[in-house]
Amino acid sequence: NEGWGERFLIAVVIVLTAVLVYLTLRSAPFLYRLMGESGLSALSRIMGFLVMAIGVQYIIVSLMDLGRQLLGAG
Repeated sequence: NEGWGERFLIAVVIVLTAVLVYLTLRSAPFLYRLMGESGLSALSRIMGFLVMAIGVQYIIVSLMDLGRQLLGAG
């Protein structure tokens, strides 16, 4: 059971993440001028790769958990 301090910390992290995303989106025109078309294309590919890697990690962990449950070890 999580304490109120942990819940507050989670809420603060969520708010800070939302603010960071907002500021990043608000600065998109500046970033476009700064990085140009090729820079944004490269950044888009890197971000896509990171999202794919996270997805693969979730799939692997889920399959491992499923395997443990099917084998009765969990």
